[in-house]
Amino acid sequence: MKAHTLIKRAFERQKKIHKTLSLRGLAERVNVSPGFLSKVLSGQKSLNFELAEKLFKQLNMDSLQRDQILEEMKSDLLKKKFKSSSARSKNAPQGPLLSEFALMDKEAEWLLGKWYRLSLLDLVTAKVFKEDSVWVAKKLSIPVSEATITMRDLEKFGFLQRNEQGRLKKTHELLRFPTKFSTSAVRDFHAAQIKRALRELLTKTDQRSFEKRLITSVGVASNPANIDKAKAILHEALYAAATVLAEGEASEIYQINLQLPF
Repeated sequence: MKAHTLIKRAFERQKKIHKTLSLRGLAERVNVSPGFLSKVLSGQKSLNFELAEKLFKQLNMDSLQRDQILEEMKSDLLKKKFKSSSARSKNAPQGPLLSEFALMDKEAEWLLGKWYRLSLLDLVTAKVFKEDSVWVAKKLSIPVSEATITMRDLEKFGFLQRNEQGRLKKTHELLRFPTKFSTSAVRDFHAAQIKRALRELLTKTDQRSFEKRLITSVGVASNPANIDKAKAILHEALYAAATVLAEGEASEIYQINLQLPF
């Protein structure tokens, strides 16, 4: 997806949150004319890096959105320079772009209140999924009562819907939460996942469990100035690994967690 389209989507999103936000007002904040900004958002004018950085700030965009837009801008530059049909490596896993993920509003933080709400959303996409509380409870290792309540609430709040055959499906095939600011809901969610990983590490000590998981770390004398570059690499690796895991017919739910620094 083109950089200007991603910026335009962010602008439309902010207008829903801040009812008084206008094209003219945004143009004033980034020191360009409304007409010029309108052409940038429509793709008639090129988006330069200086203007992009101003828009990132004014549109409250998080680091993942910023990285995606900068990647698209750099890709466009490479295409023009080398006249290539694609600036992406042909050997890289071709997973979904960040722009394909539905960005959740703050109200959707309810999803993070229980770690298995998101896991159940993913489980629904598996071909083997059964709309049966006992089956779901066994797959996610949660009480049957929680499986029943979670399926009901996910449909009630619009995160699940039914297709023409009456089968449950995700309303948003791909979704993520903003990462620009630290919030208690996101911190608590990650804390719950870390606790689950710790419990797995300490209780499942047999060889089969060891071979199925990956819990590893590396210590390195670091230059703090390079942390953003390292985070970008880890983000890319995270989604690349998820893309590989999703290939073929899914039957289990895995969680990939990253931490930097410690």
